[in-house]
Amino acid sequence: MSWVAIGDRVGIDGTGLATASRLVAKVDSAAVQDGFDLYLHGFIVTDDGHWVVVQQGMNGDRRQARRYHWLSEGLRSFVDQPHAAIDGVEQGEIVNLTDRRADASRRRQPRHPRRARTRRDRTAASPSWEGTRVDALSSQAQFTLPHLVMPDHHDVRPEDIVTRRLHGNLAAAAERGPQDFS
Repeated sequence: MSWVAIGDRVGIDGTGLATASRLVAKVDSAAVQDGFDLYLHGFIVTDDGHWVVVQQGMNGDRRQARRYHWLSEGLRSFVDQPHAAIDGVEQGEIVNLTDRRADASRRRQPRHPRRARTRRDRTAASPSWEGTRVDALSSQAQFTLPHLVMPDHHDVRPEDIVTRRLHGNLAAAAERGPQDFS
């Protein structure tokens, strides 16, 4: 059941909850670059629409976890000091774009995609990438299965990329551009 359907059923803003859930996940996976990959996203909502998010990330090389805690109560911004807490062992340099000191960087970043050019514009695409997709999903038999089959690796490899779609997405992003950091 979707957040919108749940919201309609119980009388709270389901669209707002879905947006909050996506932004929280996006911030902790992209704006906090600490070497921990998110694998758990717990979203708890009260009857009056307040929410709590607890996410957990894992650093597989160190076999350590870190938790990211969010509270809707008192939240003023999804990108400026939004966390109620981040709990985990200190581990070296962290690029945290939600830190108040990163405000100047956050303000400049939305302008960059509009000036960026796609890879095709900058350099000739590698012939091995052009129009190819070689993975488990390319087999005709896979399209009839009732479940999703993913590659057996986490990293994105050239054979996982549909170049035509990538260029289309980059061109659309460059044309429209983000309106703000979040």
